[in-house]
Amino acid sequence: MRISRSISLLVLSLALCIPAPGSAQCHARTLVCGQTVTTPLSTSDCAASGSFFDVWRFQGIAGQRVQIDLASTAVNSLHKVYAPDGALVVTDNDGAPAANEDARIIGTTNSGGDWTIHATTAVAGQTGSYTLTLTCSSLTGCVQSNSTLCLAGGRFRVQSSGRLRRGESPPKATQLSGSSGYLWFSSADNVEVAVKVLNGCGVNGRYWVYLGGLTDRATSIAVTDTKTGTTKTYSNGLGGPFPTIQDTTTFATCP
Repeated sequence: MRISRSISLLVLSLALCIPAPGSAQCHARTLVCGQTVTTPLSTSDCAASGSFFDVWRFQGIAGQRVQIDLASTAVNSLHKVYAPDGALVVTDNDGAPAANEDARIIGTTNSGGDWTIHATTAVAGQTGSYTLTLTCSSLTGCVQSNSTLCLAGGRFRVQSSGRLRRGESPPKATQLSGSSGYLWFSSADNVEVAVKVLNGCGVNGRYWVYLGGLTDRATSIAVTDTKTGTTKTYSNGLGGPFPTIQDTTTFATCP
């Protein structure tokens, strides 16, 4: 049966993971919006009730539409989403539109926070390679691209500009997680500035912006709260080291 439904889910967090016999305690891996990962499911992964599974975590925001696709030609795909207390909220085995055993969940988050996915199989004991894809849309104006970071669950847009050398293209952005990423000019291996945006609303009623520079280039980084339109630009002059920035006061835009 094809599942394509709007599911109002509770905020999800890392669910309890039981280690497989002979394996270390399993840990969650990070998945970001727009990312596709292909990885094997093996007997050394997490295990429960005779089935092996991997744990993936992503950060969502309120009103965000998400689609989670789990595909495999080796196993009968099944994925689950858990609530903070460990209760199963939704599961799917064959919700993808193709006539196969791929799984798909489509839903709308009603709160921001860490969401957890268990990638597993409908048949106990199966192992093999699978592909997991997370697609997100947002009620905010941030669209992640090779020049834009979407942080704090997609609410904050981060873009950079700078003085280019001959032959260089405009600054690029690489997303690392729902809250962090980095900016670069000539090569993704040559990091210029690392950026992180955190939700500090429960501490001082602010969102927090952290920047760490590894450059002396003339660089400007614009951080925008797409929900309110509040923007601040952090700049560095040519020849001077980019300063370490811990801005915990500017974005008084909670919740």
